[in-house]
Amino acid sequence: MDKLSDRIPVDWSGEIALADLEMERTLKPEETLVELGNKDLREAYPAACRSVINLALHASNERVRGSYATYIIDKVNELESLRDGDPLLKFVNDVSDFANTNGTYKPEGEGGK
Repeated sequence: MDKLSDRIPVDWSGEIALADLEMERTLKPEETLVELGNKDLREAYPAACRSVINLALHASNERVRGSYATYIIDKVNELESLRDGDPLLKFVNDVSDFANTNGTYKPEGEGGK
């Protein structure tokens, strides 16, 4: 099957995405919605990481660049220190938390996790 990034066009449509999901569920009835979602997240992970890196390096706003750069540094340090659990899952949860705070990242010790 194609990679997720090949299946998400720049002019993404929610209706088309739902139709694609229904087709995939029809072709793979043994997979739950959660399993399909997890697969999509894992496939999107490399592109999402590159997007975060791109923002840290090239965002037009200095504050955005600084925030994303700090986020990356903290995550790399944290992931390297992890010995138990799934680092990918932890990272996905942290990115979700980051998105839910409207992109306001607070490093540990400054009100962050």
